[in-house]
Amino acid sequence: MEKKTNIVQFTTTPGKTVLKRFKNYIKRNDTSEGMLEILSIENARAIGLNGAEGDSVFEKYAEEYAEFFTSHHMNEEMEDRFMENWGNYPYVLRFAAACKDYIENERMEDLIRGLNKKQLSEVESLCEKIFAIRKHRLIVVICPESGDRYTLKLPATIRKKELDGYRHGLKRLCAIVIKNGIMFVRTYEKNPKNMSDPHDIFAVKSDDSGNWVPVSKEELLFCHTKTPTGMIEPELNANYTEITKID
Repeated sequence: MEKKTNIVQFTTTPGKTVLKRFKNYIKRNDTSEGMLEILSIENARAIGLNGAEGDSVFEKYAEEYAEFFTSHHMNEEMEDRFMENWGNYPYVLRFAAACKDYIENERMEDLIRGLNKKQLSEVESLCEKIFAIRKHRLIVVICPESGDRYTLKLPATIRKKELDGYRHGLKRLCAIVIKNGIMFVRTYEKNPKNMSDPHDIFAVKSDDSGNWVPVSKEELLFCHTKTPTGMIEPELNANYTEITKID
């Protein structure tokens, strides 16, 4: 007697991009199981294309899909199912995250390489100034032109083996400031549970000559309380202050 083998076939769905295939698939199976099935298919596709010719196109599609999926379908139940099925996030989502990180790293390295000697000196100066603060630091850098936002948490005490990594991350943020970004630094005496825990806050920007300059506490407070419709309360539990720069 011929032995029967139970093989489940997942029929792929039409669509030129990961996102389009996903949307088409869940139209007929909008359940957790359906999402896991299409993720399994796209996982295989990602593994097959990784490093192959044309995978740069797939990178774009994977990033587009990952952004949509995490925004609309990610929840605790789905994360639990991921752990049950793969012991980690699905490969296609990790692939997208790795691609995004790689592109961002290259962009940041290009930014630093494009700085002149004077600008690099200002980057190092600002980096050392922030690094010398022996408190828990939450750093946010905003690019007014693009609207991009970057964050970095620096603990009060950094282990020796982690120093280079933290310093490199801070140097990148300082480079953005010198190229026309704004840095907001919140410092905490204790490791904060929330951003609104009692803290000092100051800001730094660059001038037209590429030098970093402190934002006055009056200007910072004004920026945090002035809106198009009127004044609002300042940041909760914040002590507005400013740092000094000694040339």
